[in-house]
Amino acid sequence: MKHDNDAGRILNRLARRGKIDFATLDERAGQLRADGQSSLAAALYHGWIQRYPQHPQLAVAWFMLGDILSGNGKHDAARDAFIAARDIYLRIPQPTYEQFYALLGFHFYLGEEYRHLRENQKAIEQWRWVIKHANIKDPKTRQFLLDSLNHAGSVYGENQQYPDALQCRTLSLNIEPKQPKAFADLISMRQGICQWPVDAPLGEASYGMDDWMREQNTVFMALDFSDDPEYQLTIARNEAASKVPLSAYPISSLQEPGQERAVVRLPDLPPHGFHGHEKLRIGYASSDFHGHPVGRLVVELLELHDRERFEVYAFDWSKAPDDSAHRQRIITACGDRFIRIHDLDDIDAAQLIRDQEIDVLFDLQGLTAGCRPLIFAHRPAR
Repeated sequence: MKHDNDAGRILNRLARRGKIDFATLDERAGQLRADGQSSLAAALYHGWIQRYPQHPQLAVAWFMLGDILSGNGKHDAARDAFIAARDIYLRIPQPTYEQFYALLGFHFYLGEEYRHLRENQKAIEQWRWVIKHANIKDPKTRQFLLDSLNHAGSVYGENQQYPDALQCRTLSLNIEPKQPKAFADLISMRQGICQWPVDAPLGEASYGMDDWMREQNTVFMALDFSDDPEYQLTIARNEAASKVPLSAYPISSLQEPGQERAVVRLPDLPPHGFHGHEKLRIGYASSDFHGHPVGRLVVELLELHDRERFEVYAFDWSKAPDDSAHRQRIITACGDRFIRIHDLDDIDAAQLIRDQEIDVLFDLQGLTAGCRPLIFAHRPAR
């Protein structure tokens, strides 16, 4: 309500100069977002939409509103905003190129919101629309085509619809072979369904063991290609560097004898010493405390800790936790020490863990998908 009132006052001030054009609205909302006031920017767009329901830029305003709402984690409202934007342009009999290009974006990002809401079939329907209508020869629409194929392939793979997933990967990589993420997903999928050899040619896109492919490997993919320790170490270093910038490490963890590194030290957390608890406090951190293999493997470990000697904590940052039996067992095992940190940045998450006075902290994520190594670079445990 406060944001609505503040937005109303801003709109009234702007309206004194006459009708509020979209460029003025967009500029003011952009300033608010840059100042960290995204909720007020969203209220500003919403208020403008209510005042000018027939404006030619109405669809774009709905899209901008959806973008802000999505960034704020309000995926239900973002979905509705993207639907409003999409439907306005779908009613245009002969859209201009700019309108058609925007319409591709509306469908694509609406698919993203459906995926956040775990409505996978509806997400795929939006991406299928893009795949059907995007022009492969147009560099701008071509990117939406590739992204839609890759996103649909990921969802099909997650749902174990492997023929459809492989079809999407095939089309995408034949359009643009050198896509590291799509390539990695293809190899991972082939490994998962035991489709050997995993580097077999795929239509027009040839995946022989060339230098480019070797450089794109992940640590898991590389296991199938070579047992050369130098190669495995190079791949591990490349992947670590891609996920954690060199400048993010504390100086002490990077310096080697006789070697100087010009890196930026992470902000220090307040000092801590021996906590002196009667029981040792052990923390486990992951985004996989659910039906994921990590959740399946760790649940019994959490249950079997001797509660006379240990206090067990779990720090969870999964974005869309499921209601699987494994997750419920993990939550039960930790009780009120199961702590969600999904909405905290790395520094605040590290501080929260430090505040629990954890003695030993285990990172169960490593450098796999969803990893947050900078939390542990702060050394939040004793």
